[in-house]
Amino acid sequence: MDEVAYRQIQESFYSNLNGTSPLEISVLLTVPIVSVLLRNILILWLFGSAVYSGLWSTYLIDFITLIAPFTLCCTVYSQHIQAIMISLLSLVVGLLVTGDIATSKHCKQLKFSLSDCLGHKVEGKRHFISYFRAYALIVTAIAILAVDFVIFPRRFAKTETYGTGFMDIGVGGFVISNAVVSPEARGKHKEIRGVKCTVLHVLQPCINSPWYCIYFYSGVKCTVLHVLQAIKSTSPLLVIGFARLLSVKASDYHEHISEYGVHWNFFFTLAAVRVLSTLCFALISPKMSWLISLAVAIGYQYCLTNQGLEDFVLHGSDGSNTRVGILNANREGIFSSFGYLAIYFAGVQFGMFLFKNRSTIKDWCKTFLFLLLLDIILWIVFTLSVQHIQPVSRRTANLSFIIWVFAYCVQLFTGFLFVEIITMVSMEMGFIPINTSVNKKQDSSQRKDSIVTAVNFEESKYCLIGAVNRNQLLYFLLSNVMTGAVNLSLQTILQPTEVALTTLFSYMFILGFIHVLLHSLNIKTKVW
Repeated sequence: MDEVAYRQIQESFYSNLNGTSPLEISVLLTVPIVSVLLRNILILWLFGSAVYSGLWSTYLIDFITLIAPFTLCCTVYSQHIQAIMISLLSLVVGLLVTGDIATSKHCKQLKFSLSDCLGHKVEGKRHFISYFRAYALIVTAIAILAVDFVIFPRRFAKTETYGTGFMDIGVGGFVISNAVVSPEARGKHKEIRGVKCTVLHVLQPCINSPWYCIYFYSGVKCTVLHVLQAIKSTSPLLVIGFARLLSVKASDYHEHISEYGVHWNFFFTLAAVRVLSTLCFALISPKMSWLISLAVAIGYQYCLTNQGLEDFVLHGSDGSNTRVGILNANREGIFSSFGYLAIYFAGVQFGMFLFKNRSTIKDWCKTFLFLLLLDIILWIVFTLSVQHIQPVSRRTANLSFIIWVFAYCVQLFTGFLFVEIITMVSMEMGFIPINTSVNKKQDSSQRKDSIVTAVNFEESKYCLIGAVNRNQLLYFLLSNVMTGAVNLSLQTILQPTEVALTTLFSYMFILGFIHVLLHSLNIKTKVW
């Protein structure tokens, strides 16, 4: 097909989409949770406390359990998501039952009761956060190429103006992923000298002390330096953003203007959120992140509905979708950044909660119940927001969108925490034969040490999740480059199912293997 005709097909292929129901997206996003559970149980069942065997065997297990199920669920088996989930859960139950029988026969004395294992101490990395951060990239990598083929349901693609599509969550998930591990969330944020003085300067202008003026100047100077440091740290994002802009325009690569605007893109949004959040934290303590999030979200929504901002974002300054001028040309990307900023502050507060000290499995069970309750509340608030304020709009990143994205992220964190708890409890109660060669006379303290070692399998140099988290920016960049290469080589919309699936699986296999190889060689890419 000639380029002109194909370009017209592309425009209609990506335009005027209204998404699907939030419930279907919730079911779809449960697949990664079940996949990680199956992968954890299977790896421990096969390799025991040795954790991993070799590069190829480990990577194949990770690919089959972590990548393949979700890829199928968002493409050719999108109408059978529940069936795939039941199949995965059946495998998990089968492995646990088989493990319990094996342990009961050979190592019965090594099994703990439920009350005992709940009291055991848990130390080390919070793996459920790693699961979320890795999957935020993995599902994005799958979606950005799959969406270019007809096997990807249009209801999962990004919506035009209003509605909920699976891909609408992408940027918000990235923002939350960065927020929960930010220095502010982990308690490593350095307070800026002179903030207190800045407030006093506003409230007490009558103070004329020269020492006060020096102190105030020092505070302002430190604040400015802090913001400049943030700009410097986001310089790679800005460079990549401009590189993407130039490459897209030079190659005449297809793009949907209403997503971000003419020049704006995902990388500029992340950079804007980073700089704006740093400026706020220079003046306000990170402990007040929840309050800043509410203020930004409500204030931004007020401007959308009461100050005409929504009409400007959707239709331009002249009401006829003009793109004349920088602001009109990039209005979606510029103003939606405020919505993502509110999501970022909510993520920082959420991260502070997740990084609180918890010493036992029982403590984490309580955390799981709290997160479950929080997610239920968020879904109730989301429903009320949609009914009484405004439908979800990724294009404006309005209040309903902010609540919706945060609710999904909390759902994923809750599910991944449940997976980590189930993995630990299953091992301690003997549902997984951690080491079939273990001496039957091994006492409980030795058994406990074996469990702690087994839980730390995420540290393996062959772990796909660890590999993705180690080089996140490279993973995302490479996925974009490979997606572009595929689109420039194939007329993706016209490809049959067999070609589409082969291309998608090959792309994900190569992308993952490159990063596992880098991880095994202890290579971490960082450009600043």
